[in-house]
Amino acid sequence: AVLIVFVFVSYLATDMDHSFEITVTDTAAQALTPVEVAKGSRQKDNLVVVVSSGGGIKAAAWTTLALRDLIMTRPELADEIRLISTVSGGTVGAAYYLNELCHSPIDSPHFWNDKDEIEKMLNTVYDKSVTSSLSSVTFGFAFFDFWRLVSGGVLPFGETDRGSLLENEWGRIAGKPIEGKQTRECQKGTVLSFREDIRRGDLPAFIFNATVMESGRRVMITPINFERSNGPFQEIREDTLTEILLRDEMSVADTGVQNETDLDLWTAARLSAAFPYVTPAAQAKLRSDGATPGLELKEPWQRFHFIDGGYYDNFGVTSALDWLEPVLKSRIEDPDLAFKKVIIIQLRASPKTPRTCYQVADGAQAALVGPVMGLLNIRNGVALSRNEIELDRFIESWNKRFELEDKPVHISTVVFEPRSDIDPQTCQPRVSAAQAETEIKRREDPLSWHLTQKQISDLAEIWEKEKTVISSDPSLTGQYELSAIFQ
Repeated sequence: AVLIVFVFVSYLATDMDHSFEITVTDTAAQALTPVEVAKGSRQKDNLVVVVSSGGGIKAAAWTTLALRDLIMTRPELADEIRLISTVSGGTVGAAYYLNELCHSPIDSPHFWNDKDEIEKMLNTVYDKSVTSSLSSVTFGFAFFDFWRLVSGGVLPFGETDRGSLLENEWGRIAGKPIEGKQTRECQKGTVLSFREDIRRGDLPAFIFNATVMESGRRVMITPINFERSNGPFQEIREDTLTEILLRDEMSVADTGVQNETDLDLWTAARLSAAFPYVTPAAQAKLRSDGATPGLELKEPWQRFHFIDGGYYDNFGVTSALDWLEPVLKSRIEDPDLAFKKVIIIQLRASPKTPRTCYQVADGAQAALVGPVMGLLNIRNGVALSRNEIELDRFIESWNKRFELEDKPVHISTVVFEPRSDIDPQTCQPRVSAAQAETEIKRREDPLSWHLTQKQISDLAEIWEKEKTVISSDPSLTGQYELSAIFQ
């Protein structure tokens, strides 16, 4: 009790907190709208949005494994994908993909005609995504955060923590850019530096989803500028990081941003993938070499803490719909938008549990930790059902609207997820004859930042032989070729 009181008092006295670095720049002339992102595609018939779920290193690997297989099957998909909206582990996988694309000759037509080069690049992305980074977290806790905790923030000196070490490790694995060696703007490695390559259509846009700890609201970390509502209902979507931190530094006309926040790509990934206790909640801090004169982050909303995006939406769907809404509205009137199919590819790292197949808590658990269990289970319970309901309504309403407008546009979604090993009738694990003979039990589902070699091979086998493909299009049922989705 004495230690707890000491830690609490010391934290108050030292005002110790975890932080992440941002820069503030004036980039109003470079604003990138959702419609500009959509127009960047050289493949005019299909507009593809990829959403990827959370789930630690398994989700990162599932994301890159899926992208590798889908793009190798249909190389033009790399250009058709105009947005990637991700959460937590899915964000880390997407960041590896974006980083590798940025450092590849993607603006050369010869590159996309060379299947060997494409496969080599995608294999590199996958290999990086399955590389363990857990040691940086354990090292950071043992040598920095533990002593910071027991000393109430007095020791150790400096601001290094397990969060900053984790993002540095991801950057090391990815191959951080060498200063002065950049040949493309995106190789600067910050979120906003990807903007021009996205506008040209060389890279997909991205939204890394995080959550504001104090409000529980979603925040989008993205190079995209969204139009601000002037109607009676201001909250037509959630905020971007800039809109939260610099709300008094922005103009009110359209996307007329006066100042914008920018941060390292891997810092953005860390904020989206801030697992409870694995990575600390963090608040923004101005970099000393990128500070805007006279600007201080001292308002209450500028001191908010950011945590894992999975608290709000563990599947990345909601932000994707925020992006699609203005794009679909423009498709009705804008002749430069000519896509005929909109396909939302959902990459879920874990199978959906049948709604009646959950382990029943005993009376003691319900009495002591019931509310906490309920809050934790909302992440995959309410979020998934809410997304499926909203997405179904979104697709149905827009398909009807395009039909009324006599526009040849059709929207659909397809889900790629591991096949559930739970029988919905018995709520017991399915065990095949082959599994029984070899004594294979239910596979482990890691949520940390480390995969064993067995788990890596299991994941590849699941994708190859045991994934479930579900489409909203009633004409597509069961197993089918990827080409059928685009017909």
